[in-house]
Amino acid sequence: MNRISLRRSLSCALALFLLAGAASQAFAFSSIRSSDNAEQDIASLLPPIRGIPFDELPHWLPEGPPIDPGEENEELLVLIAHSLTWLGTPYRAGGFSRNGIDCSGFMHTILTEAIPGKGPFPRQSAEFVKVGKKTGDIRPGDILLFAINGEIYHVGLALSPYTFIHAASEGARTGVIISSLFEGNWRTRLFAVRRIWD
Repeated sequence: MNRISLRRSLSCALALFLLAGAASQAFAFSSIRSSDNAEQDIASLLPPIRGIPFDELPHWLPEGPPIDPGEENEELLVLIAHSLTWLGTPYRAGGFSRNGIDCSGFMHTILTEAIPGKGPFPRQSAEFVKVGKKTGDIRPGDILLFAINGEIYHVGLALSPYTFIHAASEGARTGVIISSLFEGNWRTRLFAVRRIWD
């Protein structure tokens, strides 16, 4: 498959995820038509969409799509598409598989599987502060580190300037989910943003 075909395929896959996210967990679009005109249930084609219901965000949140990868970087598209396949995976401390995974295990696994050439990647959350370079803004594909009193305790992958995918261990929504930085105390606990792209 050439680069243009791969990019188009990944862009189509991400567009499908965006449509599903905009439709929320209820999957308002209940069916799509395949090339042979047979109806298929969209829920059967996608992993569970979990995380903040983007159609019910508080009015003070920034507007914009939950996933905004752009199309400039093929490796970035692969990473984000791969991370989305983990949505709905349950949380398990020390976990490394789709049967259960923790935040640092999730980041280590998706980075190692999607972009092995940029590794090796650490296993512990605090060690991600050494990955890539420090940046002051947030772009899709950046590594987000969260801390309390300067001690890093959580890591996630930015999907847009305001949203990220991560393995949450507590709260009403656990496992691999999409969260907003304006949800709960994520924004106040954001400690560092690391960029692994040139």
